[in-house]
Amino acid sequence: MRKSAILILLLMMCALHTVTLYAQPVISKDTIPANLPASTKNLVLQLYSSNPEERGKAALALADLQPEPAIPFLVSMLHVS
Repeated sequence: MRKSAILILLLMMCALHTVTLYAQPVISKDTIPANLPASTKNLVLQLYSSNPEERGKAALALADLQPEPAIPFLVSMLHVS
């Protein structure tokens, strides 16, 4: 169920092409929990990359981990100003 919800979120992000091409989380990196597993924290940090392909790969990889702590960062990528 959890993985399905993350995959739906990622599909929504892909549907909004501007999100896929340009979006980065709009919340501060300072809010990344310090107690995240290293693999999850690395992927969340990659969501802030200037490379859109790296951001996309990180978002997809988060669906395969325990993504609950990453959900706010993924959702914040949907913010289009």
